[in-house]
Amino acid sequence: MQLTFFQLFSVSERNWKIKIPIMQRDYAQGRDSSKEIRDAFLDTLYECLNQGKNIDLDFIYGRVYNNNEFIPLDGQQRLTTLFLLHWYLANKENKKQIFNENFIENGKSKFTYETRTSSIEFCDELVKCNFAFN
Repeated sequence: MQLTFFQLFSVSERNWKIKIPIMQRDYAQGRDSSKEIRDAFLDTLYECLNQGKNIDLDFIYGRVYNNNEFIPLDGQQRLTTLFLLHWYLANKENKKQIFNENFIENGKSKFTYETRTSSIEFCDELVKCNFAFN
């Protein structure tokens, strides 16, 4: 099944929650040795956004619990990047209400980490933040 990132969270589509598990690799895109890969990835995202094109970020593997809680085994970094990009664009383009309706449930982020309490709190507070981009 192929879904957009937004469709995973959309109340009218899937209404899933994503929990990044405790067991995960380091964020490879941030390594100095991955600079060329990171730059190419960011360039591709930028081009797709500017041209209104979709981008296929390959498979993301995981398991669904309780019919709406997705725990990825692979693709955690891509999901995190997409989450942060959606949050940024929602704020920048004054679409925060739509973002909030789909990414927040009971005052909590529907995208979260199981790693530490501070990570959970960070995701919860981030989705509530409103920034004015000039």
